[in-house]
Amino acid sequence: TLPSATREAPDRLPSTIELAIDSRGQVFIDGKALVNTQIQTIRQALAEARREKSDKGEPVVVISADRATAFQLAVDAMDAARLEGLTRVTFPM
Repeated sequence: TLPSATREAPDRLPSTIELAIDSRGQVFIDGKALVNTQIQTIRQALAEARREKSDKGEPVVVISADRATAFQLAVDAMDAARLEGLTRVTFPM
C-alpha cells in the first residue's frame, strides 16, 4: 500500500521579490533600478517590496545575478535580505 497525496493545489503560492544584478553591478528589485548597491539601499527596497506584498504572506526573495557580477554583491544582497528579516531566499535554477 502506497501513501496517498492530495491532488488539490495549494490555496495560494508564496509571493516573490525578484532581486536582479546585471553585468555592470546594477541592482534591481522587482524590475526597479536602485540608486546604488549599498546594503542599506537594498534593504530599504526589500522592505518596500515586502510591504507591497504583505497580504500574501512571507515573500520569497529570488536573487538572479549575471555571471560577470562580483560575488560580493550577491552576498551583500543576501545580507540585506537577512537583515530585513526575509529568510526565504533562493536562486533560480
